[in-house]
Amino acid sequence: NPDYIDPFKPRCSLCEKPIEGFFILALEQKFHKDCFVCENCKKPLEEFVEVDGYAFCELCDPNSKDFVCAICDLPLAGKTYEKNLWGETYCVEHDGLFPKCESCGTMSCQIPDPGAQVLCKHCRENTEIDAEKAKEICQRVVADLAKVGLEIKDPPPVRLATQAQINELCIKTHKGYSSCTKFSGKRPVEILVRRGMVLEEIESSIAHELGHFYLYVRGFPQLKPMVEEGVCETFRAKFLEQQMEIDPKFGFGPQMRADAMERKKKIAENSNMIFGGGYRGLADAMKSERKTFAQALDIIYETKWFPR
Repeated sequence: NPDYIDPFKPRCSLCEKPIEGFFILALEQKFHKDCFVCENCKKPLEEFVEVDGYAFCELCDPNSKDFVCAICDLPLAGKTYEKNLWGETYCVEHDGLFPKCESCGTMSCQIPDPGAQVLCKHCRENTEIDAEKAKEICQRVVADLAKVGLEIKDPPPVRLATQAQINELCIKTHKGYSSCTKFSGKRPVEILVRRGMVLEEIESSIAHELGHFYLYVRGFPQLKPMVEEGVCETFRAKFLEQQMEIDPKFGFGPQMRADAMERKKKIAENSNMIFGGGYRGLADAMKSERKTFAQALDIIYETKWFPR
């Protein structure tokens, strides 16, 4: 029984999972090969430089002359520096002086071209998503939702579309939003997400649309827009809560990924009364009535409204 054996096996210092076979011994700790990564850029390491007990690749070595500010290119060795969500480092003097990425909310570390969307380096480099990749993303989202008890079987296919196509096919409340579910009669037959979005935005948009599909296959009655979108935004939030990272600086195990926390914060702060208001209404109702999301869904099925 592997569950019995696992507690006696050595565990990786990063992911805390049991180590099978080959491992890396470094910094007086044991790591899976893919878990031994640079403290700054998070890329797997074959060779590394140890600085203050942390492992860095050659390019990210804080003591190297190549360790420079992402904005002004001045050396950061020996200086206090800041880091955005994706590990880009910059002088503390620049903090707050550059626009925030419109996708993940981190500092973009650059001035965008006039009229161009403000994106950080990570988000700008992760917009090339094709149909096959979108299918893989949907499968991953389904798997992550299943971890919190939101089982979804045979989800509709995902199609990358223009904003104009989404606006044409979506219901009124979704006009101008980056995704929608296409219906044939009352049956959802396709999920549309806007082409050109970054990977993390596509993931969370699919999670939202899978909420609509879940309500359909579970036979929920027709709900008021604020209730239905509140449920679907909670699907998005539940997915984001599963996006984990482990910071080797702390021994507290998995933690919610920083960019996922920013995206979840955006859900709660959305000023739209149907999407943001629906999410806040459901969250407040679950808190005041001490209900889990699963229990709240049962109540919504019976009453067509939030728990009260």
